[in-house]
Amino acid sequence: MATGSLHNVVSLVPRDHNMEEVLRAFSDFAAYIKANEPGTLQYYAVNPEGIDELIIIEKFAFIPAFIALGTCFILMGERRYADRDSLKLHAESEAFRKFQQEVVPLLQSPPVIRRAVNSWGFEDRNSAYT
Repeated sequence: MATGSLHNVVSLVPRDHNMEEVLRAFSDFAAYIKANEPGTLQYYAVNPEGIDELIIIEKFAFIPAFIALGTCFILMGERRYADRDSLKLHAESEAFRKFQQEVVPLLQSPPVIRRAVNSWGFEDRNSAYT
């Protein structure tokens, strides 16, 4: 049974051996988020072995509303932004624009953003999903 948590899973596929540059830009952006966005509670990426792909995981705290950001709508689900103001701060930050400007030209195709419901397993030892 789903727990009501919602994640954004973002896939970045670099072109022409640009993975190191994408990883550097992500690392810089993640460090900025950790230092400057206290409302962002979880933000990390994984790189599957053997392929050039960076998968960014974003978990939301449940706030049942849609917010228009630019030309896209973002569901405020269980994303680990503490509130709408934190998400707005994140999406409108100069650091986010810089990350996009650095990364998009390095990609083989546009980022793929999927919503995923966390239904099984555990996130940490204190929060089991059943």
